[in-house]
Amino acid sequence: MTDGIIRVGLVGAGANTRDRHIPGLRTVDGVEIVSVANRSRESGERVASQFEIPKVYANWLELVEDRRYLYRHLALHALPNNPGRPGEEQACPL
Repeated sequence: MTDGIIRVGLVGAGANTRDRHIPGLRTVDGVEIVSVANRSRESGERVASQFEIPKVYANWLELVEDRRYLYRHLALHALPNNPGRPGEEQACPL
């Protein structure tokens, strides 16, 4: 996609994602949350409804394999138990 918009698909939508990541991403110009996959389709649908996210996937594999929304795949991992970098987030390509 060449329109300059970064489209984000969320894998997991627990309390931290709902309370911090989604509100934070929504404040960034040029970023659009377009999909979510949570532990169940039903919980994903609740989050999608709450935050007006247009697409819900039944599982995370469906999300990362759907190329309609994601130009570049990137995963953000929180590593709270990493002794070298406690709580630091790292990005790695899928």
